[in-house]
This record gives sequence, structure tokens and C-alpha cells, in this order.
Amino acid sequence: MPFEYGADSSLAYVADGLSAGLVSRLANFRSLYVSPTVFVAQETAKAGRESVARRLGVNLLIQGKMHESGGTVKVLLSVYDVVHSRVLDSAELTGDHSQLVELEGQIYENVARQMQLQGSEGSFRAGMNPTARNQAYDRYLKARYVVKVLRVKGTTRRAELTQERRRTGARGSLAFSPESKSRLAPLETSRSLPPTALG
Repeated sequence: MPFEYGADSSLAYVADGLSAGLVSRLANFRSLYVSPTVFVAQETAKAGRESVARRLGVNLLIQGKMHESGGTVKVLLSVYDVVHSRVLDSAELTGDHSQLVELEGQIYENVARQMQLQGSEGSFRAGMNPTARNQAYDRYLKARYVVKVLRVKGTTRRAELTQERRRTGARGSLAFSPESKSRLAPLETSRSLPPTALG
């Protein structure tokens, strides 16, 4: 499940990046089916965790709650067994905000131990982590999160424009004339995000 970060929006990119990193590393195990956090988030909004697990076809849910105090990031991590309706393990992991690489490693090692995963499939190199340098990794997580937010905003804006076209007709919301159609196109382009930001 996507890691939660409460009201501390400064942790949003950390929570998003570390949970995505964990998913990436677990996905390297051929014996595992890992559901992306975006699907889990969508389903969680509709139902409880048991229902979510059944819909996604998974038997374990990994949950993380993050908060920061004085530069120290704490992650309350739990592995929930959906089949037997019990928490397999919970642990509080602590790391410095300037050492996110090490914190990601702690999270992965804790989960791998609880799931009894062995071998090098989920090793550091197999994951999405692009560098072992903490400062560079922090910048990477920030940039990754910005791109994700821009994509969401772009998708939302395109959906709004589509709904507006359907509501007002194929030629837009201005007067029904060739001139109004030509004036509407630049307006829509200026409101949408640049193609390079959307990927």
C-alpha cells in the first residue's frame, strides 16, 4: 500500500519514492506477484483492506506510516496476512532524512525477512534506486514526485476539457463559428501542460 505521511506534505515525495522503490525491488522476485501502489490506492478508497486484497489477488499487504521530527524520519511498517487476518510483523524503522538510501534498505530488509525471501533478486542493483549517494537519491525522489504530480494534473485537465467539450458540443464553449473554433484551440493548449512534462 502507498506509504502514508499524514499532514506533513514535505514527506510526500519520500513516502511515494520509498514505497515505489520497495515495490520495484519486490517485483524482481519471479515467485511474487506485486500489485502497483496506484492500483492499491484506487481500491483502498472503495473498500477495506481484505476486500482490496481479494480484488487485487494478493494475500499480503505492506503498510507504512511515516513522520519526521528534527530531521529523523520514522516509518511504522507492518506486514498484514490477509488470508489469516493477522499482522505478521510490525516494526518502527528510523533513519536520517539525509540518508534515504539506508532507510530504503532497512525497509526492504525488514519486509524480505518477514516474507522469507532469499537470493539476490531483490538486491540493491535490481531495484529502481539509481545511485547509492544519498544527496543524489533525494534529488531523484523529488524529481520523480514532481513528474508524477504533473502527470496527474495533466490527466485531470484533459479529462476536464473532454467533459467540457461533451457538455458544450464538439466546437467548444464559444460561439458556433469557424472563428470561435480557431480561438478555442490556443486557449486549450495554453491551459494544458507541455508534452515533455507529461512523458
